[in-house]
Amino acid sequence: MTTLETWDDLSELTRGFMASKVIIAAAELEVFDHLADDGSTAEEVAAHYGGTQRAFAIVLDALAALGVIEKHDERYRNTPLGRRHLVTTSPHYLGDGVRLRIEMWESWSKLEAVLRGESVERPELVEDPECNRRFIRAMHAYHFDEARQIAPLLELEGVTTALDLGGGAASYAIAFCLEAPDLRVVLIDLPLTLETARHYVEDHGLADRITLQDGDFYRDPACDLGGPYDLVFISNVLHIEDEEHNLALLRDVADATSPGGRIVINEVPIKDNLIEPLWGALFAVNMLLVTERGNNYPQRTLAAWLQDVGCTRVDFLTEALTIGQKDA
Repeated sequence: MTTLETWDDLSELTRGFMASKVIIAAAELEVFDHLADDGSTAEEVAAHYGGTQRAFAIVLDALAALGVIEKHDERYRNTPLGRRHLVTTSPHYLGDGVRLRIEMWESWSKLEAVLRGESVERPELVEDPECNRRFIRAMHAYHFDEARQIAPLLELEGVTTALDLGGGAASYAIAFCLEAPDLRVVLIDLPLTLETARHYVEDHGLADRITLQDGDFYRDPACDLGGPYDLVFISNVLHIEDEEHNLALLRDVADATSPGGRIVINEVPIKDNLIEPLWGALFAVNMLLVTERGNNYPQRTLAAWLQDVGCTRVDFLTEALTIGQKDA
């Protein structure tokens, strides 16, 4: 938690959108693809877009001042970090996540309206094919390495059936299958999301072990979770809804979990005081803006929900992972 001491401290926070917009615009236009290893001039970059040398010189200088790129004489080039994560041909490209901020930018511009109680239009990440594709690709880029780290923590030996509820790009399902050779996973999500997930599953040769099932588990009473499962994994799902809807979902999840099985919740960390860490508090604001009823919930709340649906033992594996176990 940071305490502001001077006007300059506060003023710097209010200017944060400036740096953000410069980086977002460059990522959206894929400017980093046009910076040669030995450097490119602003005029050379501008030629790719039909823009002016003046405009690109000003923005490239700002990117260099931010440390996103490097400037030597009048030539600009990517940093090692930029080459790894901002050039579209890199296998470690994360630019989709930066470009996703465009949709966030639109949502956050409506914060005053939301605070006044006005009805606002929310982003169509589910229904719009391009927005959905960009979102799911970004989530995979962000979460696959994390999934590979989580998999061994879950002690998957002996676990043969799992449900990945709202599994998105299948990042976690893939990681779990790579960790546990005998594991088979059912992943339930919406149709557009599954189109993107299918590519990742097939790329890893896991189409015979990961079943992709279309289902709207929050809104469709006929959505069948299947089971019973040794493990149910729910990652970055519960922040979409309120307590009533989440408890109803978790009751269905508990019914689909084997005796002695585990329910694992992975969420953005936030402490009981709801103000630490900073990202956890800001993420709650994001849920205010992009969902009708969502929020960011501390582990104490998640643990209480798991106990309410019949988990007799609840543990906190990490700041993000809450695990409930049913009686055998």
